[in-house]
Amino acid sequence: MGGIGKTTLASVIYQIFLYSHFEGYCFLKNVRGEFERYGINHLRKNLLSMLLKDEAILNMDTPFVVSIFIQDRFHHKKVLVVLDDVDAVSTLQYLIEGFDQFADGSRIIVTTRDVQLLRLVADKIYEVKKLNHFEALQLFSLHAFGQNSDLATNYENLPEKVANYADGNPLALKVLGSSLHSKSKKKWESALGKLQIDPHQDIQKVLKISYDGLSNKGIQDIFLDIACFFNDGTDREYGENILHRSEHFDTTIGISILIDKCLVIKCQRKLYMHALVRQMGKAIVCDENKEPGKRGRLWKTKDVCHVLERNTGSSTIEGILLNQSELQKM
Repeated sequence: MGGIGKTTLASVIYQIFLYSHFEGYCFLKNVRGEFERYGINHLRKNLLSMLLKDEAILNMDTPFVVSIFIQDRFHHKKVLVVLDDVDAVSTLQYLIEGFDQFADGSRIIVTTRDVQLLRLVADKIYEVKKLNHFEALQLFSLHAFGQNSDLATNYENLPEKVANYADGNPLALKVLGSSLHSKSKKKWESALGKLQIDPHQDIQKVLKISYDGLSNKGIQDIFLDIACFFNDGTDREYGENILHRSEHFDTTIGISILIDKCLVIKCQRKLYMHALVRQMGKAIVCDENKEPGKRGRLWKTKDVCHVLERNTGSSTIEGILLNQSELQKM
């Protein structure tokens, strides 16, 4: 998932092995973003220029960049390449074209949010797991208190609450730790309360890249339905039956795509979702309109009652979840 530490880990590996008998090396960061801004040829030129230590390649015409002449210079060359944040198979295939010329022992490391992309080309796949509770507290405390970890005792159990909210995501822990640094206990309590309603925009922006990258609206709809209506541990078959909308769209494939893109987690035929990803999905729906009756999904009891009592529903609504036990609390 976004913010889990793929780029950080790849960068550390790159630094450790950079001078370990590699004749060429290149860390191509943010491939997705650079492709959107400058195109594939710009990426390919940068890659070859760094590997061959030849800046003249940057000014060459595109056909020459992939010529036999340059590929011959790869021959018997042992290299280390990191391609960071690749989101399309076509981009990856173009960037690694001709790299079979490299000598034995060469390494190409690819980071991506889409495991399906790796299955097509990778020899090995490593899934970056979220931090455990102890690691999460350590990382958060480093950014919230610096080296003076004794300050944490003045905040009682608030650091643990923040770590629980971040659910082991390093980006969230760093962002929240930095934003709360040197703030009073009262400010911490206020920030925690706000986070339950309004997620931190810097964190949501990174997570939403995965949602925006989904191939069609049907898959986006399935994601939003799971985020808004299903609890963790829902049986996958049951979920597929509930979400079945049309004979022209295979819900089973849609859920598989969400699993491959790390937006949904599958464990023993059960479906789960990271807490921050779920909150991101709900925020997308809430941002559709200020009026609940004009949103695609309703799951908050107060919103459902508001729409039904005032008869403000619209054809936009695709699904409603009402937990009747919560009616008694209102």
